[in-house]
Amino acid sequence: VVSLAQVTIAFGLIMLVAHRYAEKLNRLTLLDPLTGTLNRLGMERMGQRVLIRSRQGLRGVAVALVDADHFKAINDQHGHPVGDQVLVHLANLLIAQVRPGDLVVRYGGEEFLLLLDGASPESAFRIADRLRELVTQAKLATATGEIRYQVSIGVSTTERSGYTLNQLIQD
Repeated sequence: VVSLAQVTIAFGLIMLVAHRYAEKLNRLTLLDPLTGTLNRLGMERMGQRVLIRSRQGLRGVAVALVDADHFKAINDQHGHPVGDQVLVHLANLLIAQVRPGDLVVRYGGEEFLLLLDGASPESAFRIADRLRELVTQAKLATATGEIRYQVSIGVSTTERSGYTLNQLIQD
């Protein structure tokens, strides 16, 4: 009986460790390693859930596509490590400004996507304007000196584009 109990406990511990590693691996496949934001796979998985819940709750959703202006020039003038700092800085600003149920996604090289659950067109444009102003005012200290940068933001809403993630992004 003691031997059977030891085997059962050992098997249980192995299963627990395997489950934890599987969860960690799953998180890693959904996150951008540089910024800690969702990647495109994470956006597809989590974004679909947000859209389904919002449609069922009769709430609007907005997508804001945020692009770091003249990012190539930052990389060319200051180097790629500073470009990475700009991306991390921008991601942190975006994360700090959205609500817990909203999603921040690194959509492309210097592009981020915000999925704003429950946002009306008016509130989405207010959020975009506030974010643009925050980035414009921000100063980033780097090894090559202080950097300022700007972003462009486009907004689309379910009111106009429906509850399809691809359509929201394209509009």
